[in-house]
Amino acid sequence: MKTFKRYFLDEQARHPVDKWDEIVAGSGELQAALDIIGSINNNGSEALIVGGAARDILLGKKPHDVDIATNMDIDKVSEIFKAFNIGSSKEFGIVAVPYKGYTFEIAHYREEFGTSDSRHPDLVANVDTFEKDSARRDITINSLGLDASGTIIDYQGGLKDLKKKLVKAVGNPRERIKEDALRIIRMLRFAAKFGFDIEPETKDAIKELGHMLFRDESDPEKTGVSAERLHDELFKMAESGGPALADFLDKLDEVGLLDKFLPEVKSMQGVQHQPEHHPEGDVGQHVQAALRASTVKGKPITTLSILFHDIGKPDTYALTPSDKYPGGKHTFYGHDKHGVGVFQKIANRLKFSNDEKNAISFVIQNHMKPYKASEMKPNKLLALKNSPYWEEMKEVLYADIHSRGTEGEFAKGPQDYEDILQHFHTKTQGLGDRDEVKEKLKGLVDGHMIMQLTGARGPEIRQIKDEVEEWILNDNPEATREDVEEFIRNM
Repeated sequence: MKTFKRYFLDEQARHPVDKWDEIVAGSGELQAALDIIGSINNNGSEALIVGGAARDILLGKKPHDVDIATNMDIDKVSEIFKAFNIGSSKEFGIVAVPYKGYTFEIAHYREEFGTSDSRHPDLVANVDTFEKDSARRDITINSLGLDASGTIIDYQGGLKDLKKKLVKAVGNPRERIKEDALRIIRMLRFAAKFGFDIEPETKDAIKELGHMLFRDESDPEKTGVSAERLHDELFKMAESGGPALADFLDKLDEVGLLDKFLPEVKSMQGVQHQPEHHPEGDVGQHVQAALRASTVKGKPITTLSILFHDIGKPDTYALTPSDKYPGGKHTFYGHDKHGVGVFQKIANRLKFSNDEKNAISFVIQNHMKPYKASEMKPNKLLALKNSPYWEEMKEVLYADIHSRGTEGEFAKGPQDYEDILQHFHTKTQGLGDRDEVKEKLKGLVDGHMIMQLTGARGPEIRQIKDEVEEWILNDNPEATREDVEEFIRNM
């Protein structure tokens, strides 16, 4: 395999990757990408792995979603790889190549000029060198290229910034942000994801131009970034796990953007908890602690459920007189149900899908129920266990409990969590899954029976049926149809 190097005139830009053969051997996706690069090289052109994959390799992470950039004419790329059933989109000189179970985007090196809409370039021009291509990218650590020999090509100082753990804009940070204001969120997200700082000049530009992210109803000319793109960035951030999302929120707040992006989250700050119940602090501090206690990664719905589980508390806060608590008791009655409405406003604003709304809403509305597991009827516990969102509920419970620490009189910890789950297990043991329960009850109670015995109609039938089912499951598992009829007559 020949690797073409003639365009890399600055040898100082070339840096070999340690243990390259070992890295390649550990990634089928990387091997497939190198096959494609080799084919392009053998046809007289240059090709590089670019963007996140190059960066992640240097961070010791397994690469995924590998993108390739080249100076080969994109029509020729399509011609070479036609056997791979290419699906192409040439608006910006990009084609998609399915190969060995992966799909690789291959783009021509390019420069971009003008951004009238603060997102799309007014003009895109193909260029021959990666040096010019790298200069259009958002941050230095995303501007790296990697050739087939395992050599990093770095024209923007990305390697230095990786070592310094720094997120820094390529070139002039104000120009990069004005090209696409979403880069503000991306810069904050990458800093949070990797635990990096933001370079001072880049941070100053973010503070100065943060207003470009959001629509202004009083100024029709100011369009801001679309809700869909903000949604995608939030979900990408949540996919990195609770601690990373907590850092992201801190960074948003630090640059003055939390109250504009997620004002409902900002409003949790300073809302007092009862110290005896929440030694970790106010509602905002509690949610931060819960996020940091979470161990889940790759499940954005779960992580966002943790973020929003107490979103109803600011509106339901009350300080009520109490003999037990000098100065009054901090209460949040009904915050779970109210929180669903608050979350729905967030979800509508950020264009959450119906599935995303349903999952997070269910968790918010029901997140307090596990704490009452010792008092709840077995069938109610079973309904929670058999819900589509039981795993999300368990993770929120875990984070909620562990947010309070493990020391002190009112601390919570692993045993509290295990005790609650044990109640679920013990009280539902032998009840089977929901389908089994329904099958067991089918021959014992039905709407026609209830209507004949009571004269009930419509919703009343459903209510009576629920009560009968609870009576059977909790107290009379061996009941016959005659027993059920007698119970209904005596209700």
